[in-house]
Amino acid sequence: MKVTLYANKTKRQIEITNVSPDDEKFFADNNVSISMEDLNGNMIVYGDYGGKEEAKAISFNGSKSCEDTMSELRGDIERKLATLKPA
Repeated sequence: MKVTLYANKTKRQIEITNVSPDDEKFFADNNVSISMEDLNGNMIVYGDYGGKEEAKAISFNGSKSCEDTMSELRGDIERKLATLKPA
């Protein structure tokens, strides 16, 4: 899965493989772009699922695995998308 990595004042595309197939499919199906930022040794993962500032979800990696972080991010986005859909 391709993500944008921001580190050391640079921006580059990288491939991450430690993502569950279901999470990767969810991000692709919902046009979620993923970016990561190294902030003092802590990885912050952003999921942008729309063009508005409020259409972002953030997950702090901390001591979690990449798989757990991406699953948590997916859950956050699923909850936010559910609130945007008409009843």
